[in-house]
Amino acid sequence: MKHFYNILLLFCVLFLATSCEKGLFDPEPRSSCLEIRQVEENGSAIEKTYDGNRITRYQFYSDQTPLNYYEFVYGEDGHINEIKYLDATGNPNAPSEFITYDDAGNWVKSTVTHSNGDVTTYAATYDSEGQVQEITSSTNKAGTVVENYKATYTWENGNNIRRTYATPTQQTEVQYEFDLDRENKRRRQQRKISFLSLAVAHNKNMFRRITTTSATTGAATTVAVSNYTYEYDEYGYPTSAIRSTAVNAEAPVSYSVSYQYDCD
Repeated sequence: MKHFYNILLLFCVLFLATSCEKGLFDPEPRSSCLEIRQVEENGSAIEKTYDGNRITRYQFYSDQTPLNYYEFVYGEDGHINEIKYLDATGNPNAPSEFITYDDAGNWVKSTVTHSNGDVTTYAATYDSEGQVQEITSSTNKAGTVVENYKATYTWENGNNIRRTYATPTQQTEVQYEFDLDRENKRRRQQRKISFLSLAVAHNKNMFRRITTTSATTGAATTVAVSNYTYEYDEYGYPTSAIRSTAVNAEAPVSYSVSYQYDCD
């Protein structure tokens, strides 16, 4: 299994005006790439395990020590129908999430039954292009339904440019800006592990800036601005990213993350 690709730099020696045509020495396109690892500079890491092209595990690490992980269970139709959240020894760390799909294959509802009998439901609606429009979370507590949050999404040219997130005590708006010249080649391989990760995991382009404005009842408004820079391999896949975040115009704090792939 190959994780990285390197190519020898080639130069046109003869007939420079005619031989160095665009594409002459371009690398062969990758037929399929799966992201298998993310490593942050603080030692935290995520490893993804696959069965063929289907993700089966999403494992968290701290300085190479295994932590909790998600395990994905597939039905006969090929869809994930259960997500298990387990501790490092394989014991349940939280109740499973069970998923329901519509006829178009959209993930429209998930349910989690807690040990005390409460049932939390996540429900989503989509537009005609299959882009999520609204997500709601509610919990049925002994017959009384309590809304946990509602998230709404705005899309433009295949990118989620705005998300609003509302709870009874907090309102958050997230504005996303993109590098429109950089295709998000990771998006095809990303898999959501919760409704809130669904929208931003499948943007057409790479993030450039994210601005988050949060207003909590009885507290001051907080504004966080994160800027992203990337390094790419010769195939256009990001191999590393630096996120620099400033909260309320304070000095920014940066951290880096690297990505590794397995390619055919």
